[in-house]
Amino acid sequence: MGPLYFVEGMTESAEIEATIERLGLSYAFVSGFSPNPITHGPSGKPGCVLAAGVEAHGAEAPFGAYVPDTQEWHEAPGKGFWVGWDNSRPPRPVDLQRREILEGRNVKMGDGQLWHVPTARLWPTGESAFEQRMILQADGTWAKKPLDKYAKLCEIAERLDAIREKETVEFDESDAVSMAVNILAVNYRVGPVEAHVLGLLTTTEGGTVVRLFNVFMGFPQLGEMLAAMEEASKKNDPAGILAGSGL
Repeated sequence: MGPLYFVEGMTESAEIEATIERLGLSYAFVSGFSPNPITHGPSGKPGCVLAAGVEAHGAEAPFGAYVPDTQEWHEAPGKGFWVGWDNSRPPRPVDLQRREILEGRNVKMGDGQLWHVPTARLWPTGESAFEQRMILQADGTWAKKPLDKYAKLCEIAERLDAIREKETVEFDESDAVSMAVNILAVNYRVGPVEAHVLGLLTTTEGGTVVRLFNVFMGFPQLGEMLAAMEEASKKNDPAGILAGSGL
C-alpha cells in the first residue's frame, strides 16, 4: 500500500496544493490526493493526512486516516512533514511506480524488495540507451543530442563515466546517494525523504547504491559477462584447440 503524508498545521483545503508545492512534494501527488484534516497527528498537533493516488497496475492506494496503533510514522528531517504507512501493508515498489517506466533491471534495495532501475548505457558499447535527437551541424554532419526528458539522466551517466575514468575527484558519499535517488525517481514517485524512511540506500562496498549504479551504467551481470566471454572464445578458437590444450 502506498505511503501517507501528514503536514502539520494544514487544515484548510485551499492551502493544500500550495503547501505541497512549497514542500517540494509535487512528485508524490502527480495522480492526485485525498485530504483528511485531523486534530491530532503524528506530531501531536493538528494538520492534514494526504493519501496519494496510484499510477501502476496492481498498486494499492492508502486510506487517508490516522490510526497510530496500526501505523508507522517517520518525520522527514527538516522538511515539516511526516511519512507513514499501515504496518500490515508497507509500501511496495509497485505502489510508488510511475505509469510509464524506463527499461532496465531489477535491483534488491535496502527494504529487501526489487526496484526497477533504468539503464543509461548499452553494454558493451557504452552507447546511450535513451532515445536521442539528431541535430544538424554547421558542417553538414549530424550529431546526437539527448531528448530533454532524458537530459538529467544523461548528465548523471556522464558524471559517473568521468568518475570511473578518474577525470574528476568532485565526488563524495552524499553525491552518490543524491544521484541514486534521482535515478530511482525516474521510475518511481520517490525523493530523498522516501528513500530515507524506507531505508532503500546503503553505501557499503557492494551496497545498494553500487548495485544501482552498475545497472544504470549498463554493466553486465556475471552470467551475462561469462556468456559473452564464452561466445568470444568460440569465435576466436572455433575448433576448441585452446580448450583442449588446457590453456
